[in-house]
Amino acid sequence: MAINLKGRNFICLLDFTSEEIYYLLELAATLKIAKQKGIEKQPLKGYSVALLYRKDSLRTRSAFEVGMFSNLCDLQK
Repeated sequence: MAINLKGRNFICLLDFTSEEIYYLLELAATLKIAKQKGIEKQPLKGYSVALLYRKDSLRTRSAFEVGMFSNLCDLQK
């Protein structure tokens, strides 16, 4: 069965089936291995990314920036 998550937002874990969660974990592992081997692609290149916070959260902001700046996208400050 092909997993199609296009157009869906990851807001709550309960919104996903166990198969979809397993797919996301496998995808994360695949992307991590590709990065370690130096053969990763930039799947978010050309996209704009924004976060809106209800409350200040330095930890969340820092974690997000580390993920984005780790070559997943062509991000400029």
